[in-house]
Amino acid sequence: MSLMAFQILVLVLFVGCAAPAATENLRDGSLSNRNNLILLAGGLGAYALGWSLGHYSFESGDLYLKIGIAIIILASAFFGVPGGIAKMLIALLPWLSVPVYFTALMIGFFLAAAFAKLKGGNAPAMPAIALSVVGAMALPLIGG
Repeated sequence: MSLMAFQILVLVLFVGCAAPAATENLRDGSLSNRNNLILLAGGLGAYALGWSLGHYSFESGDLYLKIGIAIIILASAFFGVPGGIAKMLIALLPWLSVPVYFTALMIGFFLAAAFAKLKGGNAPAMPAIALSVVGAMALPLIGG
């Protein structure tokens, strides 16, 4: 499987896994463990497929960095970050490389804050973050 076909497959898989969480977050304002588990399982499956096809490697140290980020996010859940958001941030780790992960999250949080400001209250974070992750995944496909 070529790299571009694999990236398209991962993008479609992400949209399929993120849609239930984004829908629930828009409807109820919450993120259930079930939808976070769907997102995490899909990401781990995509990561394992990419590793078996030779598109990812464990030699870069990226895996250890992602484990460290997951520990930091998990620790921050005990200090005021809502549990659903912390779990969602951990579930997004297998989908992206570390620099793209941080870039997509910063854009997503900015979009969520902008939506909240325009709305005049709180806005759900998952749809904005999912939109920024889709943009980050699609950027290499359009040549950016």
